[in-house]
Amino acid sequence: MNYLNECYKPRMDEREIELCKEIVFNTIERIDEYVPLIEKNLKKSWSIDRLSMMEKAILYVAIYERNEVSKEISINQAVELAKKYCDEDAYKFINGVLGAIG
Repeated sequence: MNYLNECYKPRMDEREIELCKEIVFNTIERIDEYVPLIEKNLKKSWSIDRLSMMEKAILYVAIYERNEVSKEISINQAVELAKKYCDEDAYKFINGVLGAIG
C-alpha cells in the first residue's frame, strides 16, 4: 500500500489504484493455490525456490488474471513483463509454464 500510495497514486486515478489493490491482494490470498500449479510444470529437478522473485510475481499474477481475462491475454501480458523485468530468456520459461497450466 505504501508503494502504491507513494509511487503511483499521484499518476493514477482512484479506479486504477483500486484495480491494483484488487489484483495484488487477491493474488496474495491465493498464492498457496498457485504454487503447486507452477511446481507441477517446472523441470523435474527444479523447485519454485529456484525462480527469481520477479518470475514468481509474474507467474502468480498471470494465474490470477486468467480468471479475469482470457488465458491468452494473461500469458501475453506475462511474457511482455518478463521481457522487460527478467533475465533475457525468462519470457520463454514463463510462456511455457503458463501454457502448460490448464
